[in-house]
Amino acid sequence: MIQRIAQIYCQISSLMTGLIIVLAFLLGIRSYFFWITVSSPLVAIGLMLMTAVGLSVITYTLSEKLRLFIYTKLPIPSSTCSINSHTK
Repeated sequence: MIQRIAQIYCQISSLMTGLIIVLAFLLGIRSYFFWITVSSPLVAIGLMLMTAVGLSVITYTLSEKLRLFIYTKLPIPSSTCSINSHTK
């Protein structure tokens, strides 16, 4: 049972990371209405894009750290699944 849960985690973890990154980017896009109140429209677009990309990068970093933490807790992780070579 634990082996099956570990296999499901390996299959779904990357999808969940991608979904969370997209949601963080969309949250950054929604910051436009805040930036337009404190700056001109052109500057607000630039700040909105910087916020969206910044949130995405932070989210990616945190989700990868969480994913690797969980990966190390899997039973026999090397035989269960493979995570990208840059994370080993």
